[in-house]
Amino acid sequence: MRNLLILSLPLTILYGCSNMNITPPIADKKEKKLIIHDDTRIDNYYWLNERENPEVISYLDEENRYTQSILKSTKSFQKKLFNEMKSRIKEDDNSVPYFYNDYWYVTKYEKGKDYPIYTRKHMQLDAEEEIILDVNLLAKDYKYFRVSGISISPDNKKVSYGVDTLSRRIYTIKIKNLDTDEMYSDNIVGVNSYAAWADDSQTIFYTGKDSQTLRSDKIYRHKLDSDQKDDILVFEEKDETFSTYVYPSKSREYIMIGSGSTMSTEYRYLSSKTPLESFKVIQAASIEEGEKALASNKIDVIILDLMLPDGSGLTLCRDIKSEPKTKNIPVIILTAKTEEVDRVVGFELGADDYVTKPFSVRELILRVKAILKRGASTENNTEDAEYSFGELTINFEEHQAYITGEEISLTALEFKLLKHLIKRKGRVQTRDQLLEDVWGYSSNVTTRTVDTHIKRLREKLGLVGEHIQTIRGVGYRFSRSSD
Repeated sequence: MRNLLILSLPLTILYGCSNMNITPPIADKKEKKLIIHDDTRIDNYYWLNERENPEVISYLDEENRYTQSILKSTKSFQKKLFNEMKSRIKEDDNSVPYFYNDYWYVTKYEKGKDYPIYTRKHMQLDAEEEIILDVNLLAKDYKYFRVSGISISPDNKKVSYGVDTLSRRIYTIKIKNLDTDEMYSDNIVGVNSYAAWADDSQTIFYTGKDSQTLRSDKIYRHKLDSDQKDDILVFEEKDETFSTYVYPSKSREYIMIGSGSTMSTEYRYLSSKTPLESFKVIQAASIEEGEKALASNKIDVIILDLMLPDGSGLTLCRDIKSEPKTKNIPVIILTAKTEEVDRVVGFELGADDYVTKPFSVRELILRVKAILKRGASTENNTEDAEYSFGELTINFEEHQAYITGEEISLTALEFKLLKHLIKRKGRVQTRDQLLEDVWGYSSNVTTRTVDTHIKRLREKLGLVGEHIQTIRGVGYRFSRSSD
């Protein structure tokens, strides 16, 4: 141990002596007062933000020279480390192929090359390979080069992509003709990398950036073979706490604009077939606006507040569920009313879920997805339009029930409960199962609610209601036979 200490001491002294004459650069202090909320803060180095200032560039050059001088003795070790890390990376590699719009797409890396090669094959993986972009060729004259946001046009004949040569995520969008391998004249500078194509394969939508903060704040429309200065601003997010972005829907039928912050997100949509029209937000602030939106749009799900300026949301829920054209649209009530009686009334009027404020945005999104999934499952299950059980007749398409030909007045939830029981006749359904299957996983209602609805359903069915049997301590069962 003593020998080891003696040997290490001169090594340390020698290393220190070799760097004794190197003086680290010292940045000048230039006082800058920053005042906010009646508080003043002094930042002596604020001037280093000025990236084009010759003094800043000169100081950074000095820092780089100092670093190179200090680490000069480690150059061979740096090279050794680099080669060791590189040896652990598979240089000849391919991505997993994915299929989109008649083509298989694969990203390749070749040994000795630094950048990816983007390829595709028509219909079959053993078809002839087409090179979309060889980034190695594009990057050969640059110290830094990055391609991002590759987007193929619907007609499969063009590709748009963003190029960054500064490492600041400030891109220039370029467009290539995949039939001829020639570049279009379009150069869209100072933007995000991704462009969403409209159905005509001549129009793209892209996201602009604030030149200082780099916040994504604007969405533009661009026509192929036109100048960027002629592009049309279609949306601007003026709230500095929000950023915006544009993308195609999964079906490619719509172009979507999203605008989000930490706490909230808003979406706009436009048919991909009509790129010159205006983007719309499906958001209604009143019953009147809601009815207009229902009449003029295809709606997949409705999130409904109960306290609207021109009436109760319950009224709109009742109307939606009683109208043949809209009765199958899922309705999620979103309200500050938390009492069980409010939930019961909402479900009686046909609501598919009931969410109380305050709520988690993530949870709400999951509930919407669950409801849409259940709806898709229901659509895929074929069933007879009409079903008879003794004196009871049920028309599933019209959501109507009859006893000896006379219609029974059932709420949407009561009809759903009856349908659920009769389709499982002879099988016991626990209260928890009924809550899950009829009310939904996350309805936040108690099992007493099931008992209340069973009681009302029996009363409306009269003698037929006796076939809804109580299994003590378990739940309910619809008898197998009508005798």
